[in-house]
Amino acid sequence: MEYSQENLEALLRKQQWTVEEYKWFLHYVNNVDKGQLEALMHNQYVENLFNAEGVELPFSAEVLEKIHSRIDEVRRPEGGLNLRHWLAIAASLIGVLFFTCLFYVHHSKNTTSQSAVVTLIDNDVAPGKNKAILKLSDGSSIVLNEAETRRIAREGDADIMKEGAKLSYNTQNNVEKAKDRNTLTLSYNTLTTPRGGQFQLQLADGTMVWLNSASNLQFPAVFNGKERRVKLTGEAYFEVAKNKKLPFIVEVASSQIEVLGTHFNIKAYKEEEETPLQATLLEGSIRFNNATRSVLLKPGEQVVLGANGGVAINKEVNTDGVLAWKNGLFHFEKQRLESIMRELSRWYDIDVIYKDRIDASFFAEMPKNTNLSDALKALQLTGKVKFTIDGKKVMVFKQ
Repeated sequence: MEYSQENLEALLRKQQWTVEEYKWFLHYVNNVDKGQLEALMHNQYVENLFNAEGVELPFSAEVLEKIHSRIDEVRRPEGGLNLRHWLAIAASLIGVLFFTCLFYVHHSKNTTSQSAVVTLIDNDVAPGKNKAILKLSDGSSIVLNEAETRRIAREGDADIMKEGAKLSYNTQNNVEKAKDRNTLTLSYNTLTTPRGGQFQLQLADGTMVWLNSASNLQFPAVFNGKERRVKLTGEAYFEVAKNKKLPFIVEVASSQIEVLGTHFNIKAYKEEEETPLQATLLEGSIRFNNATRSVLLKPGEQVVLGANGGVAINKEVNTDGVLAWKNGLFHFEKQRLESIMRELSRWYDIDVIYKDRIDASFFAEMPKNTNLSDALKALQLTGKVKFTIDGKKVMVFKQ
């Protein structure tokens, strides 16, 4: 087949490719101008496939860079590629493309074509949803979901209101203008999201908190004294209400994050042993403090606490990737399978059993509201791994 724009357009319209077509496409990718290819793929995938579903596809030059990096990973230094290597490239490339676009289609109308492309997984697990448990200062607990709007309790000077998937603490008196904040009742509450859950919280000072799966935030119903202090395990995104007189402090992983008013994300899961804490600043400034270091972060920077207690500053952070979970997406960039599966296990409430060692990194971006089998199919498309589902257990095998 001639290497022409017309043939490429025709190929991109097809739902299934032969091995020869994969090879043709990969050769074209490796030699064509990136801008031309990006424009063609954008037109074919976004306009023809996705506009009908009303879904925006983040298909950009970044994806093309990933495609080329995949090709470089498996290319022989001598330059020659046999069929086995072409197939390796094809599987890896199709994984990159499908990671980016496959799951922006909610359900294909042609299920037969889908079955021919991927190996179907018999069992399935539904995605997580908005749910949490609120523990009050008296020890009682309230189960929260997204199905109701009502006043659920009163703690000190705060009415606790629930509106769908958001919990709000509303004070009758203006805490900012109170002559003596120490006279306000101090009672601690705890919001816990289980595996397979997430929830949103508005604190009494107006600070907004998005709590990811398997996370825990302890906070006072009403802030008093000279600071606003909360404790976090797991992951949360904060939009802190500005108040120069009352610094906002997050206690996390034997460290403290201190702010006045800013937007930032904290990831601190105990099972993430290599990086027990990652704090990423989106807006404003924050100060990281622990027993050995004190670091002031600028927007776009990330502080990382390593397993050995060392502190590192990452000045080039993909903040969109960091906040993908809050925006309803999984985003994996050169990420090890074990790390990916830990994130999937928290969202789908599954246990992962490794039957083989998988020494590989993956790229992926897909919506969190998809079933588990769809996420696993995307990983299988790389040709590096395969899965079976047995209830809430997922077995991992080398492909």
